[in-house]
Amino acid sequence: MAMTRRSFLRVIGGVPLAAGLASGCGFFEGLVGGDSGDKTVHVAVFLPQGEGANFQAAQAGNILASLQSAANEINDQSLGFQMEVNLTVVPPGQNPNFGALFGQANNAEPTPTPFSPIAETLNEAAASGELASGDPLPDLLLISNMNELPLLYDEGIIEPFEQATRVEGSIDLSAFAPGAMEAVRWQGQALALPLSSTINTLTYDSDILASDGVVAPDGGWTWTEMIEAGKRLTYSSEAGSQWGTYAHASVPLLLSMIWSHGGEVFDAQNGAVRLAEPAAIKAIELWRDMIVVHRIAPNPPEGTFAFMRANRDGMQVVSFDQAPGGGGGGRGGGGGGGVQPSDTARLATAVRSGGNQGLGPERIHAAPLPTDLGQATWVSPVAGLSVGAQAKDTGLAAQAAVVLSRELAQLPVTFFGYPVYGVTGDRIKQVRPSLRIEDANIIADALHYSRGLPPLIAPYIQSLFQQQLMSPVLSGQATVADAAEQMSFALQEMLRQ
Repeated sequence: MAMTRRSFLRVIGGVPLAAGLASGCGFFEGLVGGDSGDKTVHVAVFLPQGEGANFQAAQAGNILASLQSAANEINDQSLGFQMEVNLTVVPPGQNPNFGALFGQANNAEPTPTPFSPIAETLNEAAASGELASGDPLPDLLLISNMNELPLLYDEGIIEPFEQATRVEGSIDLSAFAPGAMEAVRWQGQALALPLSSTINTLTYDSDILASDGVVAPDGGWTWTEMIEAGKRLTYSSEAGSQWGTYAHASVPLLLSMIWSHGGEVFDAQNGAVRLAEPAAIKAIELWRDMIVVHRIAPNPPEGTFAFMRANRDGMQVVSFDQAPGGGGGGRGGGGGGGVQPSDTARLATAVRSGGNQGLGPERIHAAPLPTDLGQATWVSPVAGLSVGAQAKDTGLAAQAAVVLSRELAQLPVTFFGYPVYGVTGDRIKQVRPSLRIEDANIIADALHYSRGLPPLIAPYIQSLFQQQLMSPVLSGQATVADAAEQMSFALQEMLRQ
């Protein structure tokens, strides 16, 4: 099979960035690219045929319109290159069982490509230096699954930005949200420019806090102060039950606590898992105490489960009186004797991503993350730009990626996530007009103290935390130290696959 070193797009959204448009030739000072003669930069948006194609065609139309508008603005500036956006239809192929590569879902069969092809599928769809559709090989690739970046890099399909420009530091990446950059780095190299991300903040119900006499955390709490507030906010009465926070299955909360206490999950530079170190252990113990000592968050008994739900009218914890069985039952009931809710309680605070719901002008608002040694929150990129390893001029492509990112910042559109470049509250509100400016400012600040998990780890961190650490600790089956060691081992084994 001929290797054509191309990438893919799981079509989700043309997303804006928060920055001023680069203007004038001075922007390119210090950037190095070869002289290919052809100064056209091709940006690829891949659209698969087959199942889901109609839905994706509609999404692709929105993406294409955003990219084309940005490209037109760039082309009008006479920056020394022209940008061309290509929508490439790729025949359906078989996605390999990606999870099995990392020790999960080993019984899953490869499935036909429902969204965009990953590396192997696209390679099969390419031939003789051009894609099977006859489209030119792209210089820039719009990526919508950051978790596959290492695979695309190992396959020789994309090229790191520093390598593309051949001058270390020739592209200033400091204006990007730090967590978003962490999440696209692998083996010490930035494999993409992140365009948009989800971001977790401390969200709270302003009506509940006011009625219980708790001052809203505008200036930020320490974790100890959050626990003390949680004690006042947690109770049960004839009027109903109320929890101070949600913690037993909240990976965003636990990650924020670990990072803010100076701990780490993974060292991307040397590949070491660091969950069993003292700083991380201290944070995990405080998380445990929130639930089993201070009891400000639910701890579902064995055989039951509880989850959080939210909308602009409030946040709730929904409890169920039996765990889902193997007969197809789910949280909402249904075949196989599905479970039914046994209790619903109000929820005062939660560390979560507001998304399109559950954060707005009514009563659910954002607040800064609590602190200890520092402040941190989890960010997850949902779209980015990568340089094609066989671009005509990889240096020029890298330059064009930065310009395109900045131009996209001027478009008040987004499909998933928030912009991550040079972010301000005004920019956040432009792409999410329903937000209060106060909430937009808090989200912008959170992006500046954000942390990220490297690709390959991020998609498995939720299940690993819950199965290897959270459940054993809360059930009393393992100490925090033992559970942290076990999860460290499981994570290290997964990375060896």
